[in-house]
Amino acid sequence: MTFFTVAIYSFVPWVAVLFVLSFVSLLPRGAFIAIHYVLTVCLFGLVFHFFYETHAKKSSFITTIFALISLFLFELIFWNFFSSDAKRYLNFVDWIFPLFLIATTVYALGKRSK
Repeated sequence: MTFFTVAIYSFVPWVAVLFVLSFVSLLPRGAFIAIHYVLTVCLFGLVFHFFYETHAKKSSFITTIFALISLFLFELIFWNFFSSDAKRYLNFVDWIFPLFLIATTVYALGKRSK
């Protein structure tokens, strides 16, 4: 397993979440947050379920670390080059808690597949 493999698996749900959230951004704040959280867990869960089916012997801890590092890199590139309102989303509700949900999902799926 390489960092690049996990990064590709992380990129797919990350882009899908951003795509859907761009359409629901005008919803009331509570609905937007609920959709964000549910969508994040479902999409990362689905993608990493397939990852662990094809890479069953891989360490769930290392996979989680690689996924988080790749997400940091994606966010850094996206917010610095493609978005003008990055600081608004750097808070617990919009960024830290979803990252926790992703880490928990990736790690739990890895432990379950063992």
